[in-house]
Amino acid sequence: MLRNSCFSRRLGISCASTLKKNSKVRSQFQDKQLKEELRLLTENQRKIKEKAKELKQIIKDNREKDKLKWLAQKDSLQLSGEATTAQIDSVQATMNLTPVKIKQIENGIKTQISDSQKNKILPQSVMGLLSSKSDALTRSDTRTPTWLLAVQEIDKFDSNVPVADIEQFLHAIPLNEKARHIVKLETMIPESHRSQYIKDNFMAAYAQLRNPEQVNAILSTCESPTLFSYSHLAKARFRTHASPEAISDVIEMMEARNLKPNLQIYTTLVQSFIQNQRFSEAESVFSNMKYMSLQTQPDTRLYNSMILAAAKYNVNRALDLFEEMQSKQPKPVEADENTYNMLVYACARDPKTHTTAWNLFSEALNRGYVLNNETCRALMYLCGSSGELLLARGLVKRISEISSYAIDNFVLNCLFTSYWKWEPKNPATNLSMHTMAGQGIRRFLISDDSKTSTNMIPFLPTTQLNAELVLAESLAVFKYFSEISPEKLSVTNMGSAMYGKSTTLINLLKTVIKLGSIEDFKNVYSRYTSSDKTNGITTFTIPRDHYIYMVALNAAIKFKDVAFGKEVWTERGEWRKSASFRSMTQAERNRLDFKFAKSLIDLLTVIGNLDEAVALLRSASKLHNWKWHDVIPLIEQCKESENDKLLAEIKGIINKNKKDTRDAQDIAILEDKF
Repeated sequence: MLRNSCFSRRLGISCASTLKKNSKVRSQFQDKQLKEELRLLTENQRKIKEKAKELKQIIKDNREKDKLKWLAQKDSLQLSGEATTAQIDSVQATMNLTPVKIKQIENGIKTQISDSQKNKILPQSVMGLLSSKSDALTRSDTRTPTWLLAVQEIDKFDSNVPVADIEQFLHAIPLNEKARHIVKLETMIPESHRSQYIKDNFMAAYAQLRNPEQVNAILSTCESPTLFSYSHLAKARFRTHASPEAISDVIEMMEARNLKPNLQIYTTLVQSFIQNQRFSEAESVFSNMKYMSLQTQPDTRLYNSMILAAAKYNVNRALDLFEEMQSKQPKPVEADENTYNMLVYACARDPKTHTTAWNLFSEALNRGYVLNNETCRALMYLCGSSGELLLARGLVKRISEISSYAIDNFVLNCLFTSYWKWEPKNPATNLSMHTMAGQGIRRFLISDDSKTSTNMIPFLPTTQLNAELVLAESLAVFKYFSEISPEKLSVTNMGSAMYGKSTTLINLLKTVIKLGSIEDFKNVYSRYTSSDKTNGITTFTIPRDHYIYMVALNAAIKFKDVAFGKEVWTERGEWRKSASFRSMTQAERNRLDFKFAKSLIDLLTVIGNLDEAVALLRSASKLHNWKWHDVIPLIEQCKESENDKLLAEIKGIINKNKKDTRDAQDIAILEDKF
């Protein structure tokens, strides 16, 4: 028992000593562990600070990229317009009207600010340079943008203004205004403060001004030009109608700096080929873009450009492109209002696709697209091509509701083409009333004419038209515009008749021939046209030229008025002495003379004066190379009257003009004709 007690006591002492020793060791270990944790925490804090610094730099870089991206979007290189400079500007202006949403994060809340508000948000360093008077003006007059006051008042930014603040100042200026004030802006910003973003802004402005030389000069000063720098150079060259090779040079310059050309650059190249009428090469680049990368896949605007190009030579190709947009994988390309407008233009060029054009318009309406000015113009072109008079009248009313200025020479020419192509046997519309699309479009465009309208254009208050009403209305509408806006009816504004384009007056004259009498025609002819020796009855007249004389001669042919025909022939002979005729090339003068001589022979044939017709053919054979198909009516009349003598003379005249192998084949055909 005693032994056990001593053993227990010694064991207790030993355990206590061990526990005390272990406690000391544990305390030392914990201290060491705490120190290590503190060291790790300090190291982590250091790393976090470094990461925070890196993140700040990344955010700054991303802001720079966002600025460049915004500028590229604002300064879009992709167009949907025609190949001419005026059409390019028109389409580009339409593209630039798209609102740009500028996102600003402030106190953790995303806010959207309008362009007008954005113009006033300038850095304090810039605002501080404005006078107190200007500062008060910016508070009281919301129409005056702050950036404009800065341009007007600040001569030059000093070194105290941070580069980032100058960039924000430039960011607030719209592209067109930036181009207008580019000289002052270059004066305001010293060389030492010109970052790559600022230089890109300058290049964008000069590209807008069609100045590739200045863009190239700024580009040569860039140490690290960006993708957008070269985009501005490509745009500047494109806008000056440079060759596609000039755009290809820009791509080579980019590749030399290991910059990969993007969708915008290739789009500019495609549009350059289209602009230079090199459609097959445009198609080739367009097709290759689909296989380059995901970043070069054609977008809506490029498809629009291709559709517009295809519309000029192949309507089916335009429709194929539209179908390709809708079925493109992995994601279809969204069609916009411009897509449908261009498809309507394309389909209007071929009578076989007129119904398709109206169906496309119906589809656009169902998708919620509004009837804007460009859509109205596309539909007016379609109405003029297909003779849809009721729909054309409804469209003109809609256009006048948008703005009276929107009714221009193009719209009027399309309206009067509709008058001319209106068919008495089919007085309604070619658009099928048995389809939902047809009924919907008619309800949308053709208003209830029984109601009083504020529209001042003298359209008759009815949709039940006949030949007499159409003729009366066309004359009243022409008279109305000749009195209030004669410039919209002039040849100069509608395209020179020298190029054979249908003008509003010529379409009116054709309408009178189709629906009226020779007296009606002579009244309009004398009222609105004039020669060197005669003046029109009204103050507004258009000088007579070859095309007006041709229409007059066609009137004489239809109404078999040989006296009027000879009067036109004689007057045209005097016109041939005019400066306008003599300014043409010899080939053009011969071509017009031949067409007129052919029409005069047709007139003599119609009235049965075959001897005089053959005499004119004999006389004209000294200047023109006549073929059998040029005088088919004359040959048929001679055969019907069994006048073998005249037939033999016609055959001799035509045989005498045969000079090549193809004409020899025509001789064999001529033998059959005789």
